[in-house]
Amino acid sequence: MKVSIREAMLMETFARYLRVLLEDCVYRKIEVESYMPLTIETIPQGKDEECISLSHLGEQNGDVMRDPEVVFKMVRSGLNGEFAVPCYYRNDYAGAEFGDYWGQDITKIMTDSMLGSRIDLCELWFTNLRHQGFFDERQRRTVYEMLKVDNQNVE
Repeated sequence: MKVSIREAMLMETFARYLRVLLEDCVYRKIEVESYMPLTIETIPQGKDEECISLSHLGEQNGDVMRDPEVVFKMVRSGLNGEFAVPCYYRNDYAGAEFGDYWGQDITKIMTDSMLGSRIDLCELWFTNLRHQGFFDERQRRTVYEMLKVDNQNVE
């Protein structure tokens, strides 16, 4: 499967959105009144590689439920370019789970026949998050965050 120009542009936009939500943190939990909390966290994948998990988390019968969770593999391109490739999707309420490529090469992810569907879903989800106020400093409230630590300066 080839990625269209539209899909590539969307994945570049997803990367910018994820960086805005993360700010300088490795983990954040964000709340907007009347909506499920949104969590975002980095998942290290080795030297200079990472995935970012974005999820709404709820609870049912004492169990944590993802509604949904999408894991993006962050791919650097050129000097400043970055793409967020949605490599994993899970919705516990719907019993749906697609993809399983967190540690795999980007070539495997890009040839997955479900990639286009995950990109379309993420486009809609990010649109909804914007309308719900998760990108608006006046509406959102950070409940918890964990800042990045620069290991080079730690003694």
